[in-house]
Amino acid sequence: MIGLGLAAAAGGYVLLSMLGVNEAMALAFAGGALLGGGVGMAETLTNDVIVGTAPAEKAGAAAGISETGYELGGALGTAVLGSIGTGLYRDQVLDGLPAGTPDALADAATQTLAAAGQAAAHLPADQAGRFLSLVNGAFVDAMTQTFAVAALLVSAAALAAFLTLRRHRHTEVDHP
Repeated sequence: MIGLGLAAAAGGYVLLSMLGVNEAMALAFAGGALLGGGVGMAETLTNDVIVGTAPAEKAGAAAGISETGYELGGALGTAVLGSIGTGLYRDQVLDGLPAGTPDALADAATQTLAAAGQAAAHLPADQAGRFLSLVNGAFVDAMTQTFAVAALLVSAAALAAFLTLRRHRHTEVDHP
């Protein structure tokens, strides 16, 4: 079931990787729901396996290790995927800016969408429209490419879970 949860999460990332600037929000909601449901299932079951296989006197320590692993994995995943997305966004913006773009405008465009929006407010309307189209498109492209990377990574984790986690039935054994 852990592998199934991870596969569902990977499917959510695949749906999110299909988003475009003008895509229907239903695709984003479906991808987010599948991602969240899959992560929730995998994390809950993983925690159950970790705590359930520990001796009773070490259940608290096992729960702590499980929680620490979950938090660390989330933080590292966010940092790695965020770095990938940021790098892709910056590269696409810089590649799309016309020659002779002022350095201040290029710097604002590569920092954040909010900074790009503020910089666009100082441009003539036709230039602002092209500029905002460039940065919005670069952002969406970077996000979808990052979602595709995440889908590959989570798919690998799902495959590892399917191949390595034993399937067995739990039986109750009375110990005197």
